[in-house]
Amino acid sequence: MLIAQAKKEENVVEYVLYMFQLQDLIRGLRFEEESIRSNLAMPMAKSKEEEELIMDWYRDLVKKMTTEGLREKGFVSDVLSVIGELSLLHGMLMQQLNDKTYAGIFEKAMPFIEEYKVKSKDEKVSDILICVNAMYAKLLLKLKKTPISKESEEAFTTFSALLAYLAIKYKEMYQGKLSYSLN
Repeated sequence: MLIAQAKKEENVVEYVLYMFQLQDLIRGLRFEEESIRSNLAMPMAKSKEEEELIMDWYRDLVKKMTTEGLREKGFVSDVLSVIGELSLLHGMLMQQLNDKTYAGIFEKAMPFIEEYKVKSKDEKVSDILICVNAMYAKLLLKLKKTPISKESEEAFTTFSALLAYLAIKYKEMYQGKLSYSLN
């Protein structure tokens, strides 16, 4: 099973971050099939057959990125749809279900979300996408070994808590275990 599929089933937020990273890696490899094979598929594969299955998956991702005009930046619509589902779940937890635990987590994150919205210069972007983008930025900073300020770390901590709770509820929703009577 591909890592992406396993992550999507286990923790949807990890899946989204993983897909963000994979798409950036593909761009870094200039969409070249042999580079993708040697750097991404071969290290994962246990056999030639598995390598071909993995390459088929990467070819499909490359095709989506190309078709959707994402060779320079952006993320495939499949992944953005998942973020849309997370945003809808966020609204449901806040409004219809009146989930007090989630509301408390969101309240702590809200000042940082507003600050990041201003920095992103896009007031229309969803709160959840702001959190995901921030966590991806943190991942990139860590990979580059760039120091993270105390203030940014505080924001990342609140975003992480919010997304972790949301991921749990997302999994419960898809397993049919989400309680619709929290209030």
